[in-house]
Amino acid sequence: MADDWAGFGKESRHIIGISTNFHILPMRFRSALAAALAPFVCLALALILVAALSYPLVRLSAGTLGITAILSRGTLLLLFAGLILGARRLGIGWRSVGFPASYAVFVRQIGIGLGLGLVMLGLHVAVIMALDIRVFSEIQAARHPSIPVLLLKHVGVALLLATSEELLFRGLTFAILAKFVGPAHVIAITSFYYTLPHFLRSRLKLGESELNWDSGFTVLADAVGNGITEADFSSFLALLCAGVFLGCMRARTVQGLGYCIGIHAGWVFVIKTCKSFTHDGNAGPFGVLVGSYDAIIGYLSAGWISACTLLFLFATRSRNKRPMMTGREGVTRYRLIFTPGPLPHPDLIRELNAWRSIIRMLGLNGCDPQRYGGLAYGNVSLRLPDGGIRFLISGTQTGGRMHLTADDYCEVHGFDLETNRLEARGPIPPSSEALTHAAVYRADPAWHCVMHAHSPEIWRHAGTLGLRTTAPEIEYGTPAMALAVAALATKPGVPLIAMLGHSDGVIAYGGTVDATARILITYLAEALQLDDSSTAGQPATTP
Repeated sequence: MADDWAGFGKESRHIIGISTNFHILPMRFRSALAAALAPFVCLALALILVAALSYPLVRLSAGTLGITAILSRGTLLLLFAGLILGARRLGIGWRSVGFPASYAVFVRQIGIGLGLGLVMLGLHVAVIMALDIRVFSEIQAARHPSIPVLLLKHVGVALLLATSEELLFRGLTFAILAKFVGPAHVIAITSFYYTLPHFLRSRLKLGESELNWDSGFTVLADAVGNGITEADFSSFLALLCAGVFLGCMRARTVQGLGYCIGIHAGWVFVIKTCKSFTHDGNAGPFGVLVGSYDAIIGYLSAGWISACTLLFLFATRSRNKRPMMTGREGVTRYRLIFTPGPLPHPDLIRELNAWRSIIRMLGLNGCDPQRYGGLAYGNVSLRLPDGGIRFLISGTQTGGRMHLTADDYCEVHGFDLETNRLEARGPIPPSSEALTHAAVYRADPAWHCVMHAHSPEIWRHAGTLGLRTTAPEIEYGTPAMALAVAALATKPGVPLIAMLGHSDGVIAYGGTVDATARILITYLAEALQLDDSSTAGQPATTP
């Protein structure tokens, strides 16, 4: 990661023209500064390029698109294109961007977020109406002959706007910056750049005869000037606090971009609906609670959303430090300290992932409704080539998938067998036997790959096959299991252990991925020769 930070700082220094004394700053500060300035450079370059092309684009559209529309939409499209290319170059997949594993989960996230957003800003609007900051207007209400149609329109606009902004800021930008700086920096940077464009609004209406090659720059200069002179602090603060809340939501949910989209859409819907049926009231001293941006958000909403942020952080504080984690792989019985973000070193999983697909085809990993209560089973890992005990491991809830991607792995970078603690980072938390994998790597630096599989055949004939076993009373996923496996992994013998306290569970390990997978498959073939897989039986243990 330090090398990545250094590279990021170097590249950004060349882009933004920081002085040659930049290298004397501490690396963490350099990375944070480069991360803070890089989005500004990208935004500025996109605006300048689109402004330069706006006049010919207006002519090509035969006047159907105005300069302002081209500037806003063109810049957005250019930013999306650049961020997608950058994410691909950095090996960032869609799950690292924040998308969950299935479309159904994504839709459910949006629905939950939408409800939360409606409640959050709905309560705020109720308060400002009670204070006469906003007042119901029968005249404005009468302008809308069909209220259901109006509300459906607001829902559509809210979802479209929220999806584009959240994918841009809490999705792509968040994932890219997370490669180089920590979550707090990422939240602060994305929140600032989410807030900034809201105040770049031009009121210039150029006629056909006034259009020329510098019209785009004229409108851009007007928008920037208005943003500098007319932006009020309370509105800026409110939008910044909203960005921080969404950033915290994104950071605390591994693939939770759908929540951010839903919450954002709920806010937009409430604001648009409020504007459609109310007008500014005579609030007297309470008028200071809202800003001039839309006369709805301001100091009051900033305080309310900040309170919601603190409440959310408090409620989810145990997500990163919890004694037990449940999922479709059963119970993970270690204390997990997990940091969401892209997978470090995604290029290293290619061979491991290929062999994992093969053992998945053989049924050694998977998810079968007829086995283990329908829980997923099996996982694989690879020690990182740095001489330490950091390793990449397949994530939780991935056992049932035939083929995995970099978004289905995470890095374990710290653990303590005695205190039952594990530290990991990546797009997904580690699978249930991660502590046992760590125990094998700690036992002997010669082991570079671990594969945990479930094979009734190998498990049943462990004694006949000459395999070592853990005691039947030692349960899976516990420090006792990890320590028992570690003790066996230090001794000579076949690098394949049957876990008698874990139904059908076996652990294979080796110096290479290839050797580990072949050990597992070879002993599966030998076990199949000893007994038909449908025959019931008990494992034969060694003395």
